[in-house]
Amino acid sequence: MFFTPLWFYLKQLFTTLIVEVGLFYMLVSKKPINVISAATFNVFTHISLNIFFSYMLLSQIGYNIYVYIFGEAMVTFIEAVLYYISKCIPKFKRAVFFSMIFNIASIVVGQIINLILGL
Repeated sequence: MFFTPLWFYLKQLFTTLIVEVGLFYMLVSKKPINVISAATFNVFTHISLNIFFSYMLLSQIGYNIYVYIFGEAMVTFIEAVLYYISKCIPKFKRAVFFSMIFNIASIVVGQIINLILGL
């Protein structure tokens, strides 16, 4: 977030929101409060993940595939917990399953967009 142009970060955030919240709306719940909760959870975890990645760039560990996988796994787990605690998805295994689906879809769509844009 701190080391990339703002437009690139916003593209990532909007892609995440469109894909993940869109899938949440289609597959889980159309209730406005749940959709707003899903969007809020995604903004929170997206900003947190980018802060984490920026910190790793500044640390001796650096940014690599292991850091990326760990960060994405943590986001998936945190979102699942938030979906479960908020009762947006009342069963924990189901919350984990959907969180994984949403995050994988977001990553795939983001990579396709990057390929199209040549980034």
